[in-house]
Amino acid sequence: MAVKNLTEMLGFKASAYKHWDPHLVVGLSAFCLGIPSCAFLSVLICIVQAVTPPYGFETWIHLVFYAILCLFYSFAVILCALADFVFIRRNHRSYYGKVDIFWASLTFFASNVNFALRAGIVEPVA
Repeated sequence: MAVKNLTEMLGFKASAYKHWDPHLVVGLSAFCLGIPSCAFLSVLICIVQAVTPPYGFETWIHLVFYAILCLFYSFAVILCALADFVFIRRNHRSYYGKVDIFWASLTFFASNVNFALRAGIVEPVA
């Protein structure tokens, strides 16, 4: 029996793998994740250029978070393209699809934590 993901353990049935085939648009959509990666990198560069060292504790936290998010989104581009274009086969659940779902969830969680640090906890929860 295949290892179930969290939603399948909760009782939801996944059936997209029965219908999907590699498609150019699906593969190219992975590159859309490069936009936030570039945005986090540009903010990181702007902070380094505009703020004179030594950096405060909060500035270091933001610098580290922006670098991590830049890497997370960059890896998401690669994993999404592999899972949704290269290794996708109809009626077959690839290992890369599971890794892609895990990495996307981790990236989503890290993005929300970063936003909560900047805007407060009420904004991301609401």
